[in-house]
Amino acid sequence: MKIAKNFTLEEFLKSDTADQHNITNDIDDLQHLVNLTALTNTILQPTRDHFKQFLIITSGYRNNQVNSLVSGSDTSQHRTGQAVDFYVIDKKAKDVVMYIAANYDFDQMIYYTATGHIHLSYTFDTNRKQLMINRDGKLEISNINHFSLQKF
Repeated sequence: MKIAKNFTLEEFLKSDTADQHNITNDIDDLQHLVNLTALTNTILQPTRDHFKQFLIITSGYRNNQVNSLVSGSDTSQHRTGQAVDFYVIDKKAKDVVMYIAANYDFDQMIYYTATGHIHLSYTFDTNRKQLMINRDGKLEISNINHFSLQKF
């Protein structure tokens, strides 16, 4: 099922953990699908259009069972369709983070320097615009309005 021009729902439901445990990772609440569709159309699709490159989803929606198996937080926004982990083919994660931070409203964005992937969340409510950099397992946190790009 297509949820945006270049994204299908199946990309966000794919879970190696679910496959390994022979369980399904289906969305169990219509609001979770609405949240995921909003995140995709508000930030992910425009980011893909800007960079003209594929965005690879490494972790999308997680139902409660999958979230528990991956030791996800009980408050993980992945559980409500409000968060995704991804990277952009042939683009530096730093450039993608800076582009999203400058152009879109988001709740949280974590840039993992070791792996180059990005965690991104979006809500219909007040988004915190909280940017975090994970360097060697240590989080540096800042509100985007006060964030120094020199930290990259």
